Amino acid sequence: MVLFEVLCMSCAETFGNFNLKWFAESGNSANHHLGLGILGYVVVLFFLVRAFALKNVLIVTALWEGMITIIGAASAYFILGERFQHPIQWLGVALAILAVGMIHIGQQLKHG
Repeated sequence: MVLFEVLCMSCAETFGNFNLKWFAESGNSANHHLGLGILGYVVVLFFLVRAFALKNVLIVTALWEGMITIIGAASAYFILGERFQHPIQWLGVALAILAVGMIHIGQQLKHG
């Protein structure tokens, strides 16, 4: 099922993003964060190829964009303590949740 690959890609991308952020905030002196950030993106590519073996680009990229929005926003909020500037921005995250659900359900309806 492609949802597992997309979830792994999204988690790896979030991991990579956090490490690259910490690298940038360190004044580019924390090289281990640079290495871990790059490693995160290598893992993204691994799961991206696996996902494309299962589904087409349209499904994979739509699920990935929604999932990275959800996981990235939740992780930034709870782990980094970052906040949106306006409450309406949470509506965007809610719409991403709806989009991922609809795309996944659409695949289930096609087969069932």
